[in-house]
Amino acid sequence: MQKRKEVRVNFKEGFKKLADLEVQYDLFSIFYEGIPLWLYARDRALNIISGITSYEGQSISSHAIRPVNLVKRVFYCILNFYKIFNNDIIIFTNERHLEKDLQTGEYYNPFAELAVRQNPNAKKFLIFEFPIPMTVKYQKVNYQNYMLLDVFLFFRQIFSPLSLFYYRKIKKVFEPKFKASGLFTESEIKELLRRCYYSAYSMVCYGIFLKFIKATNPHAKLIYSCMGGYDKFPGVIEIQPALIIDNQSVYIYPETKYTQNYLKTKKMIVFSEHAKDLLAKNGYTQENISVQGNSKIKFYFIKNINDTILKKVEKVDNKIVIIGNWGGSFLKIIKNLVLDIEKNNELFKNWDISLVLHPAEDNTYKKLHLTKVKVFENHQVSLWGMLSEAVATINIASTVLEESTYFGCYNIILKDIKFSDQTDFVNALCGSYPYKAIVDPEKFIHWFEENQSNIKNHAIQKNKIIKENYEYFLKN
Repeated sequence: MQKRKEVRVNFKEGFKKLADLEVQYDLFSIFYEGIPLWLYARDRALNIISGITSYEGQSISSHAIRPVNLVKRVFYCILNFYKIFNNDIIIFTNERHLEKDLQTGEYYNPFAELAVRQNPNAKKFLIFEFPIPMTVKYQKVNYQNYMLLDVFLFFRQIFSPLSLFYYRKIKKVFEPKFKASGLFTESEIKELLRRCYYSAYSMVCYGIFLKFIKATNPHAKLIYSCMGGYDKFPGVIEIQPALIIDNQSVYIYPETKYTQNYLKTKKMIVFSEHAKDLLAKNGYTQENISVQGNSKIKFYFIKNINDTILKKVEKVDNKIVIIGNWGGSFLKIIKNLVLDIEKNNELFKNWDISLVLHPAEDNTYKKLHLTKVKVFENHQVSLWGMLSEAVATINIASTVLEESTYFGCYNIILKDIKFSDQTDFVNALCGSYPYKAIVDPEKFIHWFEENQSNIKNHAIQKNKIIKENYEYFLKN
């Protein structure tokens, strides 16, 4: 059994080890609801093998139950139950993607927008929301048939002890293989087994609910999903929620008879021809993949970028957004950066600096009593709204690196010496985007002293980029 020690994070090497393990031990052979069970645990397995063995100082606070909101949401579900009948299109979405239309004050989901606009002849759309921060944004959505999945998820949780019925079979199949691989510690094996047997239970629950929805909507021709628990289900069109690269455990699987059969019917909407080509090379059927513009950015531009915003952009010269990063050593680097900025308050006296936490990141900054850096939980602000006004971002490896380029931000990337393939990851996100710099976090203060005038002057270039993208999205 492996004894865990501190290692460098290397996803390329980790992905190869994972794929070898999966092929050698046939990890994709167990199916529930037509989906290989292992799909739901391999992301965590990849993190462990690659070097992210724990999430020190972080917890998934975004799933915390807020009692008052919960009561309101349950009543909403009951009062709107009638809306689940006789719809033409079903869309499963995620609350964390709700954005505010600044002109109307209403919330919209860019992935739902994509599905709606793809089906102009459909009369009734049923949009389901998976709660993440459990807010009350649903009260102001601009969709007529908008339903919360709280009641379904409540029953899934109430009956979760039934997941133990899957434990014996899954332990018998997977535990010897995990041990034989030598890649996991005893505690990591237990964690992966828990993920597997609870995922089996959840998949069956989702399958039952999906059958119910199909029965109540017999004329529904299409079902879409983005981060809504149904992404991997056969017959459901998955809308790309994250970056697709060649070592992305959510999308790229080793070639086995099980994965080949599964991927033949998998349908997806992706945001680039590059992503489509990559999937086609890895077992997906090319005809089942369509390419659309990045909906998260496209619909923000369409709904929120206007002449007023563009005039504000012209004056942007002092706003910086720090992007919360999830996992491994990232939290420590960001926290030390924040403390360095606080210690050097005078250097940043003319700068407006904010930190937007990752959606699954606990706010561990409350106890620090910060005076310079404003900290926001992800659901408290519009990240795109902040990027539209920020001249620069500070990041490590969040996919926001890619999205910030649409807003013309200067990307300051903090180097993580434990992240071996960070440069490859950054290049995959930013491509040839020239306005970026990789900076040693321990030398950040000195680097900023020397470069702050250049960062302020970047506002001119940002203005050009955001105007060009605004015109592009209006035409496309």
